[in-house]
Amino acid sequence: MAFIFFFSVLTGLFQGKAASALTPEAGRLYQMALKFQKTGNLEQAARSFEQAIRLDATVLSENDNGLSRLLHERYQKKLTERPDDPTSLEGMGFVSSSCDSDFATAMEYYSKALSHTTDEAGKSRLNGLIDSCKTHLGVSSKQSSSPDGSAQDQGSSAADPEKKNASSTAATFAAQQEEKVSQLTKTKEDLNGRISTLEEEVKSLEEEKKKNHRLFGSSSDRRYKRKEDAGEKTIAAKREKIDKFRNEIGKVESAIDRVSKGDLNATVEVDFGDSSEDTSDQDGEEEDPPETVNPEHSGENADPGES
Repeated sequence: MAFIFFFSVLTGLFQGKAASALTPEAGRLYQMALKFQKTGNLEQAARSFEQAIRLDATVLSENDNGLSRLLHERYQKKLTERPDDPTSLEGMGFVSSSCDSDFATAMEYYSKALSHTTDEAGKSRLNGLIDSCKTHLGVSSKQSSSPDGSAQDQGSSAADPEKKNASSTAATFAAQQEEKVSQLTKTKEDLNGRISTLEEEVKSLEEEKKKNHRLFGSSSDRRYKRKEDAGEKTIAAKREKIDKFRNEIGKVESAIDRVSKGDLNATVEVDFGDSSEDTSDQDGEEEDPPETVNPEHSGENADPGES
């Protein structure tokens, strides 16, 4: 028992150290993927895990609890439904190269995606990915053909400046990518926070509306009817905002997905609607009819000259 406890502690320390080595945004996405997986949202778990890998490939050193398999299955399912879809083919190439280090298979997927891609930006990106796979396969070939390592060292020495430049460019790109994903994620969290606040307000207004309905029914006092009608308008306005924010979240998620796949030009303008004030309460009261006057007291406000 003591040995098992000691081993568990060591494992926890190792995993904690590995997790802390991740960039903050990649680590957050990785933890989100695990939470989605735990709650049964496997599609979102696979998407979050893919975004984490694209930001920081060292996430693959973590114990992913089957997330890599989920990512495989996600793209396999997409390709079963649409075998020639360039986005799914590129995604499967990414999984093959990143998760499996199978650059030959990845190059096949990238090449097939290229044959079904029409836009120039997509073609350029895929050609770059294919060249990267060729480079990895070429390095593997040199290593196997030179047991003493001399040929490999010579090639590495000649390519050092290029490798340094490529490494620097990749690091800059990764930093920009992480920053953009982080900004978009904060926007998404802001929208989710606003939705939660609005939903709580709607619940409170629903209770208030029910109370006013009961009071109007028992007293026929039109003040309660006005409050009930005004509350209904306010609830409708807040629900409209909730639907609007959910639509904005969809746009932000799409932008995050594009940035994670390398498109730093992906942008989204979110309309929070902060400038528009909700005046449905006031409008409701102004449109309500005046209170009914008791006929027994109708003479109290009559013109004294009429008596």
